[in-house]
Amino acid sequence: MGSYNIHEKYMFRAMHLAKKGQGKVSPNPMVGCVIVKNGEIIGEGYHKDFGGAHAEVVAFKNCIKDPTDGAIYVTLEPCSHHGKTGPCCNVIVENGIRDVYVSMLDPNKEVNGKGIEYLKNLGINVQCDILKDEAKNLNKGYLHWIKTKIPLVIGKLAQDDRGFIAKTGSKVWITGASSKQSSHQLRSEVDAILVGKNTVLIDDPELTVREVIGYNPKRIVLDTNRTLPLSLDMFQDKKAKNIVLCSENRFNQSQTHFCSYLPVKKRITNYLLFIF
Repeated sequence: MGSYNIHEKYMFRAMHLAKKGQGKVSPNPMVGCVIVKNGEIIGEGYHKDFGGAHAEVVAFKNCIKDPTDGAIYVTLEPCSHHGKTGPCCNVIVENGIRDVYVSMLDPNKEVNGKGIEYLKNLGINVQCDILKDEAKNLNKGYLHWIKTKIPLVIGKLAQDDRGFIAKTGSKVWITGASSKQSSHQLRSEVDAILVGKNTVLIDDPELTVREVIGYNPKRIVLDTNRTLPLSLDMFQDKKAKNIVLCSENRFNQSQTHFCSYLPVKKRITNYLLFIF
């Protein structure tokens, strides 16, 4: 980090804090905040839970010194509207902050430049785009959702050196320990993991995060006719929320203590069955 300037160093710290909200704040973005005065970090915070206090508010509450005339570094544009919480811009102004450094604008139409404009109109120095690419990567799922209203989907499969991904009807371990750890890291970064009925029947998988530190994603299974046996581990272990996607032509939406059943449309082609 020696090649980075002082503003980037503080923003890196804010991003490190933001990642602590992974798995707990969706569909909100992960946001971190650092408050600096006279070259000293006097307050830090991050968005901890969906619906909870924003990173800026937490950072001010954690301040060990008066933040007046200090600088604030935040990984996403401060909000200027009332949502589940009050506007962060108001909190920044009320605490006498002189300089605001932002990594990227929030594409949410409720914000999207309005927070920056609000602060500038009050005479506060605002600088944007500090480690912007890193900020976009941090919240790529949120950014995709805000812009398209479609979840960001990541495909993952394992194949052997001949290009095969499975042996019909059998449970086969193809990849090694490092690949398994990488898969679990990926699980810890998403809201849900989706698999087909046969994968569950053959492997009886946990679909949880075990090789790294993180939260278990929701487990979603494509089971058109709801034929999966309830003795499967995923229905018994209570380690994550289960959702079964089934045919709307046969079932109504329902829920048990171990699973939610969600009827969806289906479309059959010559080769594939699409459920959406």
